Amino acid sequence: MTHDPLLLTTAVEAVTRAGEMMMARFGQDVRIDKKGTIDLVTEVDVAIERTLQAIRRRDGDVLLASHDGDFAGEMKGLATLGRRVGVLGFQELVSTKLREATNNAVFELEDDVDAFEIVLPRTRPVHIDNFDPEPYL
Repeated sequence: MTHDPLLLTTAVEAVTRAGEMMMARFGQDVRIDKKGTIDLVTEVDVAIERTLQAIRRRDGDVLLASHDGDFAGEMKGLATLGRRVGVLGFQELVSTKLREATNNAVFELEDDVDAFEIVLPRTRPVHIDNFDPEPYL
């Protein structure tokens, strides 16, 4: 998929800022609640939801760093308003609902944004035409 260059630049900047914010809170307590038997809600989830709601009252496009389908409704609502929306995350973890809400505009952290200095040990979906078994033998 070819990405909008402006949104891709924004994705790179977002990863840098997010890393700085995460390091600033590293080791601190985080409040976690439950909204169902298994579904956990963190302070970050609440903050993201409130931010997406506030963004509706402003102009601008939205790039969400998450894989969570709980935000699909807000993202779809923003897209309906004519906003360009996208998701920043790992392809294999982004929920189907979030993909659909953003018209599959997923900016891959490792491949598109180059957020890491090493290749991460992860299982990725690979189109069969691109599959090479050699590295696995």
